[in-house]
This record gives sequence, C-alpha cells and structure tokens, in this order.
Amino acid sequence: MSLFKEIKRDLINFPDEAIREWLLPYANEIGWPSLNKRWEGIFFGKTLEFWKTTSWTKKKLDLTAIPFSIITVNGLNEMRQAYMFSVDNLYKRIIKDGPQRYLHTLSYALRYDKPPGIVCLLYENNQYSIVDGNHRILGWLVSRDAIRAIAKMEKSDNKEHKERLVRLRQSMRKKWGTSSIAPFSSIQEVWVATP
Repeated sequence: MSLFKEIKRDLINFPDEAIREWLLPYANEIGWPSLNKRWEGIFFGKTLEFWKTTSWTKKKLDLTAIPFSIITVNGLNEMRQAYMFSVDNLYKRIIKDGPQRYLHTLSYALRYDKPPGIVCLLYENNQYSIVDGNHRILGWLVSRDAIRAIAKMEKSDNKEHKERLVRLRQSMRKKWGTSSIAPFSSIQEVWVATP
C-alpha cells in the first residue's frame, strides 16, 4: 500500500490535496503512522484522533480580514523577524531552509498573486490558525507590502525612487524573465478544517 493510501485510510475525511501538500512530505521523512514527537507539532498540538473528526471545506477567504489566532499571528511575526531581519529565534534555529522557502513563496506570490500550493487552516473558537502554509502566507503577505511600495515608487517624482524601480525591474527580468508584478488580491482559496 502506498504511503498516501495509508494516510488516506487513517484520515478518510482529509482532502487529497491537503494530504499531498501537508502530511505526505513529513510522512516520507519520518514515517506514518509514527510515534515521532514531530507529529505533535505538525498536527498543531492536536491528536490524530482530533484530525479524524474534522470536516474540510475549500473556501475563498479574504486573508487580510479574517481573525487569525494569536499563535498564527505570533508565528508569522517571528518568521518575519528571522527571515527578513536575521533575528535569532526558534524559526531561525530549527527551520534551516526557512529563508529559502520564504523567498521562494515571495517570488511566486509577486508573479502569480497567490501562495504556491494550497494553505490549510483550522477554524476553531471563532478564529483561524494556519496548520500548513505559514511560509507561503508570509511570502504572500510580504508580496503585498512590496507591491504597495512599488506602486508608490511608480507614482513618485523622486529620482532615487525611479532609479530603484529601474534596478528592481532589471533584477526581476533577469531572475524571472519578466518585470511585471501581479496585482495583489486578498481573496485566496484555502482548505478549512473545522472540529
């Protein structure tokens, strides 16, 4: 039996996409089912039994307006500090490829106006928590800030702003083959689990 089928057998309620994006990469690394303590963190501090009882719905949500849990907000802030400002925190120490993952998602979001892959949220106690996709959401949110800054530079008469914009577009053309940036849309498609 394939690893995907084993997970699906245990979590029949999970959408295939959530298994492929969220659980399968970890299962390939540490096994399934596993007593490895990492599953506690992967499962957002919840048990396998908890996840067996969740219902999943694919939704389009305004990710800039929904109420995120304090755990999610703090996590995104700490990731931003680690990856953008080299603050020595848990994210910098434990997730070795974190900066590369963040930069990949930022680059992708600037080009396509969405995070790569789908993000999985848990809706509980009238708030949302990111259970898979923190790096993708961070990159996407930072892309919004970059798009705003670029729009401001485009409207500016400041010579330094114009020169920065030219250098930025040259860099983008060299890296991506295009200098265009997608407009930012706060509405994104996500999977939402509810207990």
